[in-house]
Amino acid sequence: MPELVKTSANGFRPVIQLDDGWMPRWQRWGDWVANEFFAAGLHALATRVHRHRLEVGIWLAPFHVAADSKLAEAHPDWLLKGNDGAPLVDPRLSRAYHILDPTHPRAQRFLDDLFRSLRRDGFSYFKLDFLYGAAYEAGRHDPEVTGTQALRLGLKRIVDAVNPPGKPEKAFVLACGAPLMPIVGLVHGARTGGDVGIPQIEDGKATAPQLGFPLILSMARNQAARLFLDRSLFAVDVDVAMAASPQLTPDEARVMITIAALSGGIFMLGDDLETLPADRLALVRNPNVLGLVGGLTQELPPLWVRRETDGGAIVAVYNWSDAQRPYRLNFAEATGAGGTFAVTDLWSTRRGGRARGVRTDTLRLTLPPHSVQLLKMKPAAAPARP
Repeated sequence: MPELVKTSANGFRPVIQLDDGWMPRWQRWGDWVANEFFAAGLHALATRVHRHRLEVGIWLAPFHVAADSKLAEAHPDWLLKGNDGAPLVDPRLSRAYHILDPTHPRAQRFLDDLFRSLRRDGFSYFKLDFLYGAAYEAGRHDPEVTGTQALRLGLKRIVDAVNPPGKPEKAFVLACGAPLMPIVGLVHGARTGGDVGIPQIEDGKATAPQLGFPLILSMARNQAARLFLDRSLFAVDVDVAMAASPQLTPDEARVMITIAALSGGIFMLGDDLETLPADRLALVRNPNVLGLVGGLTQELPPLWVRRETDGGAIVAVYNWSDAQRPYRLNFAEATGAGGTFAVTDLWSTRRGGRARGVRTDTLRLTLPPHSVQLLKMKPAAAPARP
């Protein structure tokens, strides 16, 4: 099954993406040479994919340069400099990686040549990762350029190389590991959270992904926080949907696939589909769910909750509509457990808020148009019966 990429301009684009690991196993980012599994070259791979009427994508970390790469050895002047004048080492990574300086003219030409070559090879989907590196405040060829300006400058070179100005845009650019606002207007899509399925590389081969429900919860939180960006600034990418067994239960796999399908943006499959058990393959092939991919989730949720350490919660109930609406607040949904709570209206002008009594399990509200009820719920003993 191809991976599906959704853009507002081009509809569904079935894409097979070559992710990290297509370089030699020592991962010398910056040299960008295909490993022995692609002996015929990347152009040959793209041609084979195109025969199946699929687009082909590729992953790169365009601004990162491995300290032991040929590029770092031959062109140290192309790299950002630390306070000591030596090439800056990215402190976020476990291996030594330097950062390409997007303000250096020869580094700019290097990016031009690299991405024009990949575009000629037939790639039309570019996943650009670790982009934050270009925004580090460091010594640059042009000292007047800020980190944010440098990131945009380098990213613009890449975008223009794969989609030349004045010609129809045929390549899709996805930003990953990037500050979101500085990339607006340059990319078609952006990752809005962390990785959710992380394989380890051993002897040049990927092991089973590290995957569990805590990562799915992170995926959901990031989607909830940034869903409003979809189609307004770029297509959101919540990362891949997976049904891996035994890492996920069937229910957990359904949760993960549903989050990705309802994101409204990019929908990617991350499993090795040839090795998935038949019941798990059926999950990622479910036509009822796949039919939801790319649709906008327009309605903001009415209930927003911040849970407290004492078992209570701060609850905001919104009415986003133009008409009055009733709302039944379910305490189990708000606090994680039903029971009895003392409820306080925090929008009251009274110090500490206005007490709304002690309630059990539910509370009925009536919300005027464009309004909110802001409530504090504190565990309490049930009122004595007469």
